[in-house]
Amino acid sequence: MTASSAEETSRGMGFLFSLNRINVAVSRAKGLALVFGSPRLREAKCDTVERMQLVNTLWALRGLK
Repeated sequence: MTASSAEETSRGMGFLFSLNRINVAVSRAKGLALVFGSPRLREAKCDTVERMQLVNTLWALRGLK
């Protein structure tokens, strides 16, 4: 999953920030899961509650160790 910004993804913000997709990517890691993100993803336009929840999921990963 790669994108420079949420608005530029071909499948939309919901696809990029999908909790199910993030869960699969992290849970299938055998020893280590590295999550990289563009600073522009922090600038995603959250004009609905659903979008806020999607972006919040990504930010929640920052606190995991």
